[in-house]
Amino acid sequence: MKAPIENILASYFAGEASADQIVQAEAFRKQHPKEFAAWEKAFHQKVFENKPFDVEQSKQRLLEAIKQDSTIIRKRRLNSWVRVAAVFIGLMLVGSALYFASQTRPISYQNSTADLMPVTLPDGTEVTLDKNATLSYKTNFWGSFHRAVNMHGRAFFHVTKDAAHPFNVSTGELTVTVLGTQFTVNELNKHTQVFLTEGKVRVESEQTKSKFVITKPGEQVIVDKSGKLMHNRVNPALYASWKSNKVHFNNCTVKEVVQFLDDSYGVEVNITDKNQLDRKLYGSAPTDDEQLIINALSQILQTDIESK
Repeated sequence: MKAPIENILASYFAGEASADQIVQAEAFRKQHPKEFAAWEKAFHQKVFENKPFDVEQSKQRLLEAIKQDSTIIRKRRLNSWVRVAAVFIGLMLVGSALYFASQTRPISYQNSTADLMPVTLPDGTEVTLDKNATLSYKTNFWGSFHRAVNMHGRAFFHVTKDAAHPFNVSTGELTVTVLGTQFTVNELNKHTQVFLTEGKVRVESEQTKSKFVITKPGEQVIVDKSGKLMHNRVNPALYASWKSNKVHFNNCTVKEVVQFLDDSYGVEVNITDKNQLDRKLYGSAPTDDEQLIINALSQILQTDIESK
């Protein structure tokens, strides 16, 4: 059986070590110079405390000193390993947190009902989805929301204000960037419409990268499929009335309604009697179908209306 290193060192320091013990002691000194030096110091301190010199007694005292010093050294080693382990575990926790934070979870809504669908986003922003509209966004593992959504169809946004974190709406054709406002985004086959109710938004074409900032309620920007931006002012009550499931023809002209049908539904209406275009309208029509709006307009004007 191999002798404990304490016994080997005791014999080595006392000058009684065998050839094999000398080899083991020298090897230990090379591998653990600090421990070797501490034990050698302890041996000589114990040896010179005793007069006359007694090798056996000195060896015994050395063994006791070595045991005490080795306990301290083991404790130091243990504390060192604890500190290393704590740092390692801390790094693992930070790494895990970063990993999970980078993982995203897609969330989507699709309004397949005949009614408007209200949606509240994690930051408190309220969205009203029109029929057949979709909305999607991503959150990380902790549920954090980066205030960016994708949508198709028509939706009204009442964005929670957060100056440090702009809110972005993307349709593929354009990106709308806001800080806190109310507006409608309406994606059609021929173009995408952005209509401002309150606040300020920046509209950017994804194709041409051209931009326009809308600052006044009642302003709208139309972005066609080529990326061209067209800006104009419209009747606020008319363009926002879809949220109540009705189009209100209150004190608006036939020309405005014709433009509204084109902007909001992509329907071109031809009024043959141009004198009718400046006529004021009053009343309402359901917005479930643009054809119903055209029929209501036809009844009000008492004339046939062509649409394409």
